[in-house]
Amino acid sequence: MGWGDNGQGKEPAGYFRAVSTGNRHAIGIRADGTLHAWGEGAPHDLDEVPVELRGVQAIAVAAGYEHTIVLLADGTIAGWGEQVQPGAWPPGSTDPGARPPNDPPGTTYVAIAAGEHISVAIRSDGSLVSWGELYSYSCGDDIGCITCAGVPIPIGGFPFVSATPSGNDFVAISATGHYAIAQRADGTIVGWGVDSRCQVTNIPTGAVAAFSAGHQHGLSLAAGTYAFNGWGRNNFGQRDNTLTLPAPGQPCLEGCVGFGCPSNCYKPPPVPFPALIRVGGSYFNSIGQRPDGWLIGWGRNSFGQSNVPAGSYFAFSCNYDHGFAIMFADSDDSYANFDGGSGAAQRYSASDLIAFHQSWAVGAARTDVNGDGAINGTDYLRFVDLFGRTIGGAP
Repeated sequence: MGWGDNGQGKEPAGYFRAVSTGNRHAIGIRADGTLHAWGEGAPHDLDEVPVELRGVQAIAVAAGYEHTIVLLADGTIAGWGEQVQPGAWPPGSTDPGARPPNDPPGTTYVAIAAGEHISVAIRSDGSLVSWGELYSYSCGDDIGCITCAGVPIPIGGFPFVSATPSGNDFVAISATGHYAIAQRADGTIVGWGVDSRCQVTNIPTGAVAAFSAGHQHGLSLAAGTYAFNGWGRNNFGQRDNTLTLPAPGQPCLEGCVGFGCPSNCYKPPPVPFPALIRVGGSYFNSIGQRPDGWLIGWGRNSFGQSNVPAGSYFAFSCNYDHGFAIMFADSDDSYANFDGGSGAAQRYSASDLIAFHQSWAVGAARTDVNGDGAINGTDYLRFVDLFGRTIGGAP
């Protein structure tokens, strides 16, 4: 299911287990573990999986601004798209669409993320590696340099935390824009990269249950309580619900010119703000997921990127002016709820697994989980995997 700017193309048919959105393209992993790309191809053919990767098993995907990286089943990384040419500024930049340039062949990885001209990964030993753009050498926007954490930023450019965090205890990462966030085994998060709106400086302390890097903001949910926290840029209220709208006749929100003020360009967060179990930071908007699997969006909405379609979703990805989400495949919006039960206190139970097995054994059409037209053991294994992750994913 897709929403927002359709310049990246309509989502493909079939069943998927993972999806990631870039600037105007997307990459997904089908139920059988193979890759599928779509969207705007030029100039880097991001709408096509390279020949050498077609049919290859993948376990994670990450779409950046103009590049894509994938984590293959053997633990290696492959990528394609944008290339930073040798001798380009800044010196030392490397192709973010390729594997980490300084890691020896045979190095394996367990997680990946991609941003604007950057890529990051967690090695199998728990350490971090990042490659691509080294730093931002100019302000890069039309409002001039600003004061960050009380320190005036020099005209030469925004501050940059250049050192990739050290240690061998990293378990999760998120990246977009020109910075990244990584989580340690103790639940705390650290950041590095361009600090243009204090998106690195103001990362919260303490353990988190979920987190996401937005373009110039960040989102997290506190461990245990799932209390929401946002920091960084807030020009569209993407960080939190404290945005002050302009009075009638006053200048529009920054970036709203041509879209209305604030109608057609801004979507406020719901009041009261709901409990969330996952968060997703995008360009100037944010997406959150409720415990029942439904999504909410707020912030910039110039292309409907905050208008998430109704339904319960297994996974989602948002970036720039669009997003994609993987729906549970059953008619009640939750494939794992196979027995048709609707009790909120026990939405998923062993009876769902039993009901699926009974239907699968007699070849019921709705047990064709991977959509290949055949009812076989692959469908059963796919359902068991989905059921287990659904049960384990709720707080």
